[in-house]
Amino acid sequence: MRLPVLIGIMAVLLFVTPSFAVDRSVDDPQKAKITTQNLSIMDRLPDSTWKVNFVLVMNYAAMCQMMNFNSEADMLSVYPNTLSLDFPRFKNKAYIIKDAGNGIQTIVFRGSGNIRNAVTDLDFLPKYSEKLKCKVHRGFLKSCLELDPILRPHLDKNRPIRLTGSSLGAGLAAMYGLFLQLDGYDVDAVITFGQPRILNEEGRQLYRESPLYRIVNRTDAVTAIPPHRPFGYVHFGTGIVLVDEETFSLYNESKGERVLENAIVANFWNKLRKKDISIKNHFINVYYDKMANYIEHGVQYKKYNWILPED
Repeated sequence: MRLPVLIGIMAVLLFVTPSFAVDRSVDDPQKAKITTQNLSIMDRLPDSTWKVNFVLVMNYAAMCQMMNFNSEADMLSVYPNTLSLDFPRFKNKAYIIKDAGNGIQTIVFRGSGNIRNAVTDLDFLPKYSEKLKCKVHRGFLKSCLELDPILRPHLDKNRPIRLTGSSLGAGLAAMYGLFLQLDGYDVDAVITFGQPRILNEEGRQLYRESPLYRIVNRTDAVTAIPPHRPFGYVHFGTGIVLVDEETFSLYNESKGERVLENAIVANFWNKLRKKDISIKNHFINVYYDKMANYIEHGVQYKKYNWILPED
């Protein structure tokens, strides 16, 4: 392993974890309330461009922000049918909202909030998962194996499920969503914010049709780790990239999205060298505010000169 890899990742994660002590609570818990009748995350328009339901995505961002920074009472004030579950070994927790619109069960995982969570983040050496049939992030796999028997008894297999989370919670949502899919649960969507990579190329091919929507603030440092080289990590699902204050872009192999011929290689090392990377832009409140700006001032889809970060 190259020493700069470890130092760089440790610096990012050890900075991010204490930052959760800063008050970033949601000022109005009703921001997490889903009121729109359209529960689709995104749709293709007749002109072959895309429209993302940012109003709905903001609701999920607010859920994640409340999970990380607000009291349980705040969540219960919006969704009285919420169950709170603790995972003591890895010191994490999740909410199960029994009905967050159209009878959809929604699991909200907490992000990194303590040193034990940082240890989970840093336990990133790839490990083969017999269940997932590919190499995955070892720390997230251990966490999913702990939380599964605690969480699963509270899920109704006859109703659709959505999962969401930011940072560490995003990694858990993405991986546990695969657990549930493989066991026949109706995983309707997984919406993550600032998600690190969780699996290898073999996994991406296995789960390329997974209903994963990765919301990515373009310069978010955590979305670029663990790096592809030397560990082999890749992203999968649909990447919805918040490019700037006016535009968004996306990438998804299965939907035939193509990038411009002069696409910028946006891997971890290039981003680091060009200083095209930010820790501040990883925080869930920054994600929320950027999308709120889209709603207030309008947003356009464009084919951005961006490709998968590991390429």
